[in-house]
Amino acid sequence: MEHSSSSNSKQRKRIAVPDAPLKAIGFELEELTPERIIGCFRVTQNSCQ
Repeated sequence: MEHSSSSNSKQRKRIAVPDAPLKAIGFELEELTPERIIGCFRVTQNSCQ
């Protein structure tokens, strides 16, 4: 079980790196795997400028 916790910790660190640029423009990440990225980007008046 300790290995699983360590693995989850490493996965969270990997998510934090690609999430930073997306988060800067308002993208909300829901899932990130080697196969797909799932999230949403709210279109607002500010994001369209």
